[in-house]
Amino acid sequence: MYKEDFDKLLQKIDRLTLVVEELASEQRRIYYSKEYNRKQAAAHLNISVVYLDRLRKNNRIGCIDNGGKITFTQQHLDEYRKKYNVPTL
Repeated sequence: MYKEDFDKLLQKIDRLTLVVEELASEQRRIYYSKEYNRKQAAAHLNISVVYLDRLRKNNRIGCIDNGGKITFTQQHLDEYRKKYNVPTL
């Protein structure tokens, strides 16, 4: 009897683990899908828009160029911070 209860409990734990992993994955997807315009991205990095444009032109920070409309994702900002040891505000 106890073994059956224990096995059922382990199955429930496995299902809960999968749910938590799915939620964490979705949370990361939402976090990294945030997009910022040039002014917002510069503010997040505590730099000027002019300097941000220079970083972008020198390929030091990634961006999305939609026909001249430049945006930055949270992932772009995080990767720049990590690569160049820029502290988070």
